[in-house]
Amino acid sequence: MPRRVEDMIYSENIEKRCGLCRYARPEDEDSCFCERINKSLPQSEQACKKFSYDILKKPVRRRPRRSSGLKAEDFRLE
Repeated sequence: MPRRVEDMIYSENIEKRCGLCRYARPEDEDSCFCERINKSLPQSEQACKKFSYDILKKPVRRRPRRSSGLKAEDFRLE
């Protein structure tokens, strides 16, 4: 049975970590600054109880491209 888009985006199985919180601002690759507690924290750390999920900070997973098997010769007009 196919899953609804809403279920995939807003599921309860969200990985709670500081890097995905709406209060976190990235400082460099490994750390972020939390505006709620005014501290610099590692992004991979577990989130505190003030965690508020921001869907726009979630890393994008792209689907792999399919090989269509078409060549440049297939598009040439003769």
